[in-house]
Amino acid sequence: MLPNESPETQARFTGFEATYDAWSKARLADVGVTEGWNCLEVGGGSGSVARWLARRVGMGGQVVVTDLDVRFLSGIESRNLRVREHDIVRDELEADTFDLVHARLVLMHLREREQVIARLVRALRPGGWLVLEDCDMAYTAVLDSATADAQALTDKVVRAGTAALREGGFDPGWGRRQYTALRRRGLVDVAAAGYVVACGADSPGTELFRASYRLLGDRMIDTGLITGEELDAWFAATADPSYTWFSPLLVSTRGRRPSTPVPPDGTEG
Repeated sequence: MLPNESPETQARFTGFEATYDAWSKARLADVGVTEGWNCLEVGGGSGSVARWLARRVGMGGQVVVTDLDVRFLSGIESRNLRVREHDIVRDELEADTFDLVHARLVLMHLREREQVIARLVRALRPGGWLVLEDCDMAYTAVLDSATADAQALTDKVVRAGTAALREGGFDPGWGRRQYTALRRRGLVDVAAAGYVVACGADSPGTELFRASYRLLGDRMIDTGLITGEELDAWFAATADPSYTWFSPLLVSTRGRRPSTPVPPDGTEG
């Protein structure tokens, strides 16, 4: 419901990178990604994380970055970075291959997320790491605004946007459910951490959500949770230089495929 061919896509990708890249790279560094690793980046956007991974693994490693629509990945291929047009819901992946599989802000949009996790786990080599990053949309906080009802407007906009996206399979609470999902798939050393950052009116993080809600505006109004006038008031409030809010909580969850086979009950032998 947020297609790459939209004119808003570049603002959305810029917002994701500016808001979340430093956090994502730190989480990937934590699992030890280093020279010689074979990595898979699912839903690569415009390739910022994939390019960082390629530098990290060096010429002795390999990075494959996939997306349904690879137009924003054009021109980034190199000796150790390959771009693949791929549907993670329907297309198979190499089994027992990758030292790291990473997907950011992908699975929360997919109804088939559980079968996708199974596919990603199969793609890991024994001992390899799966790192999933998705939002928990339950908490939004306005820190400052010249508009008296900015918090109420923001809450309404997020609820209406979430309701509109549900038609496409969106799960606004998936970030908090990743931990259990990885444990149920038999992964070990499962851990999770969350990240928020204050975003001002002119920040890429705020523009990311303005761009998304411009795309979804009619669907949001159709939910009955917000009026056109309220949506316009939110756009006006976020344009004021005083407006500052917390980005939605991004939950990073990691788990390692055991080096020994996992019994059917999902526990290590």
